[in-house]
Amino acid sequence: MGDTTPPPPPKGKENGPSSVHCPMLTAMNYTVWAMRMKVVLRVHKVWDTINSGVPDEDKNDMAMALLFQSIPETLIMQIGDQETVKAMWDSIKTRHLGAERVREARLQTLSVEFDNIKMNESNSIDNFAGKLSSIASKSASLGEVIDEARLVKKFLKSLPRSKYNQMVDSLQQVLDLNKTGFEDVVGRLRAYEERIREEKLQGGDQELNENITGRVKFGDGSFVQIKGKGSILFQGKSGDQDFLTEIYYIPELKNNIISIGQATESGCDIWMKHDLLTMYDENGRLLMKVKRSENRLFKIRMKIGAPVCLQSKIEDDAWRWHTRLGHINFELMKSMAKKDLVRGLPHVEHGNQLCESCLVGKQTRCSFPATSSF
Repeated sequence: MGDTTPPPPPKGKENGPSSVHCPMLTAMNYTVWAMRMKVVLRVHKVWDTINSGVPDEDKNDMAMALLFQSIPETLIMQIGDQETVKAMWDSIKTRHLGAERVREARLQTLSVEFDNIKMNESNSIDNFAGKLSSIASKSASLGEVIDEARLVKKFLKSLPRSKYNQMVDSLQQVLDLNKTGFEDVVGRLRAYEERIREEKLQGGDQELNENITGRVKFGDGSFVQIKGKGSILFQGKSGDQDFLTEIYYIPELKNNIISIGQATESGCDIWMKHDLLTMYDENGRLLMKVKRSENRLFKIRMKIGAPVCLQSKIEDDAWRWHTRLGHINFELMKSMAKKDLVRGLPHVEHGNQLCESCLVGKQTRCSFPATSSF
């Protein structure tokens, strides 16, 4: 006898009831589980034994077998002695009514959080978008999906207007927010945020490293979070400019705090007598002179400096020579002019100022030591 080939399975058999899988009941998915199980029981033609309580021993056994496949073992031990599948179904429903109320309460809490969330000035686009996505994910896991159109509109509405007003208005006019994806909008705002940050760095407002984090502890035991470290260019009353380096960026503080210890470590000379504090830099220039306040703090209003654009100052002889001599500082230029070390070098009366090229090229540095220790 030759080899025999078994007949092919009946057409459509793989799509029959045996290929329908039962969902597993968990502590938080009762509503969705019940909807799916109704479909499974209808496919197997046994839902009427639960819905109407029709006595049918074969259907009752089939429905009970399906339920046993869709509930955890601990629950089987608790309700497995029920004689009818209807009694078993009702027992599962009763046990999970409390869980359903918990689910609804959590959804209500998430809804309030979603409606009230706003982006702070100190937050980044990625950070805020992550918070919104987290709320949306939690809501979806509880059975309520926040559609992308609602997510996009909430995202744009919650941005600080003082910082993103122009970009938000442009997106609202150009894009159809009902058809635009959430990630698309986040990507556009992220690119805009990066461009603004680069412009600030080039303008010398603040060379900030957001990778440095931590927290500062105060005397009362409270803490504030550090969001970065950088340098600030400030201008004195005489017009001189100087850097405060290694400055922590702490958005929660309403006022800036200068550490005297940190100032002395950077070479500053500090004098305190009676109710007066004076601070000099390592070259002997007066940085600040402050009178003590009633609460025993030394308060001063410091003006943030801005680097000079050479293109706008190129007609000035001093600035032109500053460029020719490789962006040396004006104190050195003043000394060179007095000693007639460079022919044609004009007399310099500028304060100690910095230009954009000095900042970008990182030409500002401490003087080389007179002697080497090794």
